[in-house]
Amino acid sequence: YQRRVHGGLWGDILDAHPGAMWVKSIGPCVLLVSGLSGDLCDHTLVLATVAVKILKMSRRITSATGERFRIALGLHRGPVVGAVLGLFQMIYDVFGDTVNYASRLLSTAPVGTCQISPEVRMALLPSGAFSVQPRGQINLKGKGLRTTYTIA
Repeated sequence: YQRRVHGGLWGDILDAHPGAMWVKSIGPCVLLVSGLSGDLCDHTLVLATVAVKILKMSRRITSATGERFRIALGLHRGPVVGAVLGLFQMIYDVFGDTVNYASRLLSTAPVGTCQISPEVRMALLPSGAFSVQPRGQINLKGKGLRTTYTIA
């Protein structure tokens, strides 16, 4: 299912980054996670790399009418709870404040950016692989004013 729905867009990117996995689509949003499979990679670095590659690829996509593909991303790190839901048609999902925080970062991110939390910034700084730009204090629903950053 993942390859059929998202394969034309970013399935190849996910395939190239073990540890990153697609969980579900929620309307126009997609929930990606890393670290659920127990692999030993740096999960934050993996998802940040996937995010930047998705942003770069999205800049090259246009519709039949010439309209540019518009995308924004939100990235946070922390614990989640995973569960299989349903009796007859089962689905896997993840829950928790980490997912909610990432969703709030997504909903306030400028188009064409990946907005990240301070926790993600701190995890990415040692790698030096990303240009981390301060965005300032952003009001996140249910969280209040929070310092956020963007990566490219």
